[in-house]
Amino acid sequence: MDPPLAADRMLAKSWTEAEPTAFASAAWRPRLASIAMVLGTAAVYVVAANLGLRLALVADQVTLVWPPTGIALAALLVLGNRLTPGIALGAFVANITHHEPVGTACGIALGNTLEAVVGAWLLRRVGFDRALERLRHVLALIVLAALGSTVVAATLGVTSLCLGGVQPWNAFASLWWTWWVGDAMGDLVMAPVLLVWSCAPRSGWRPRRVAEGVALLGALVLVGVLVFVQPDGSWLISAALPYKIFPFVIWGALRFGQRGAVTVSCLAATIALPGGHAFRRRTKRRQSEDHKSVWPSLQRSVLHRRKRQRHLRQQPPLPRARRNRRCEYRTAEDANRPGRPHNL
Repeated sequence: MDPPLAADRMLAKSWTEAEPTAFASAAWRPRLASIAMVLGTAAVYVVAANLGLRLALVADQVTLVWPPTGIALAALLVLGNRLTPGIALGAFVANITHHEPVGTACGIALGNTLEAVVGAWLLRRVGFDRALERLRHVLALIVLAALGSTVVAATLGVTSLCLGGVQPWNAFASLWWTWWVGDAMGDLVMAPVLLVWSCAPRSGWRPRRVAEGVALLGALVLVGVLVFVQPDGSWLISAALPYKIFPFVIWGALRFGQRGAVTVSCLAATIALPGGHAFRRRTKRRQSEDHKSVWPSLQRSVLHRRKRQRHLRQQPPLPRARRNRRCEYRTAEDANRPGRPHNL
């Protein structure tokens, strides 16, 4: 056989044998990418849930701010319903790690997942645009997602807590209201910034514009810490700056458009919520310390008064003439006291 012909046949055979392997690896790449995206969504959901539960006040499982709601809604709107298993997994892990029964965690995870799915489906039905450049799209996000779909999670979540014995039934109304408000805040704070930045152009960032954006965010963080966190010695500054966050929102909207407005709003809320929670705990601690410092002095005053009264009772009675002279002296002293009207 001619050597060149044999070499060509061997090369063709090697390509034929390698083709199924290459095809199989190419077929697995989208699946691996989908699995990685699902696991990444679940991890982000768990981290955001742990941060939100740090602000829980009414109950350990209910908070006034629930960022995973906005993250889940934005994930389904941007990347599609293939991330639904990641949302369900993240919600289940976030709840099972907070000392809840398995059935309760499953019910809450179901409610959180259906909330995101229903919200994304409703927004797609009305032709929602992620850029949020028109008023009807903003209203759709508020009404259909923040106010509408959050009812599903609040109802299923609180019902699961009560059925599992984690919370009493007489607290159903207050827990439902807090849950609904927290999910609505998550849609209004987190979803806009993620949706707007997902469709933002990748070009057009000049160095001067980047410097202005850094200055905007730095000034906002500084003023936000002085206003909401209120470190020692900053109460005069915070009291002298009413409506201090609004100029930064206007600055971001005028100079950076929708991206600047939603970024400034999200950053301000991120500073305000933990800062307000810490300020409330600090105020309670100061009130407790003041109560502890006032109570001993009050006790000492009462004990001193009782001791004086006991001492006066133990003294022998004064003669009548001496008592009369003392009464007359006190009456004359009261009459000559400044500011006392004289009888005509």
